[in-house]
Amino acid sequence: MIDHLRKTWGITHEGTFDRFLGIHFERSQDKWSWSATIGTYIDKIVKRFGLEESRKFTTSLEPGFALTVEDFAEEPTESMITEMRSLIGSIGYCATAVRFDISHAVSLLSRHLARPCTKVIELAKRFAATFTVIVKYLAGTRDFAVKWTSSALEEEQGSANVIIGAVDASFAMDAMTRKSHGGFINFVNNGTVSWKSGLQSIVTLSSCESEYVVLCSEVCEVKYLRSLMRELGHKQAESTLSGRTTRRLFSLLKMNAARLFEVSTLMCGISS
Repeated sequence: MIDHLRKTWGITHEGTFDRFLGIHFERSQDKWSWSATIGTYIDKIVKRFGLEESRKFTTSLEPGFALTVEDFAEEPTESMITEMRSLIGSIGYCATAVRFDISHAVSLLSRHLARPCTKVIELAKRFAATFTVIVKYLAGTRDFAVKWTSSALEEEQGSANVIIGAVDASFAMDAMTRKSHGGFINFVNNGTVSWKSGLQSIVTLSSCESEYVVLCSEVCEVKYLRSLMRELGHKQAESTLSGRTTRRLFSLLKMNAARLFEVSTLMCGISS
């Protein structure tokens, strides 16, 4: 890896890689596993918003949480907008770097940066030690880690360094726009390497269509990951499998030959 990077950048080898942009990395003694945590960065967020003594949360969203038009009747103040942007900027990095478990909640909050309401700000605070929810959840789970593991046996069997994905969508989840929410997550060696959770850009007319849309995004992501793995010397020998929704989607599309052909073409593309 170091020799490969030296071809483009002037870098030096300073020992075992253990910290990068607030992320702490740790390698096992047998050298078959790596883990990544972002606890130190979370501690800084918690301290910044004065949440050290706040009650911790075990979930990033309260069950049944939803925003309605009535929640935005209050005109936001400049201080509310500034606080909201500061909160999202802080917890957004956590979601991008390591904490895929808050991706959905961050996506939900990010839609209201220009016009936040009290309910949204209180949720944002719950995430880091969440003042009220997201900051508090992060504080309570600061040692959450992404861990990648392999073994000599897996390498011999050809199951190491293989991309596996999962994709799903929730139809018409946004009550105000009737847009669906979709997402995907991809794994290599039992650990996450890429993920996304967000509101779809179009209004779909069925759960089948919403899953079709998010599957297209997953195909693009997987093709990129396969290309990256090939450059790193781990060319994928077989087509990449994507989880539960893919099988369900094929069964739903059996009544529509044209769309089934489109999805089949996309899925075949993942093997290239």
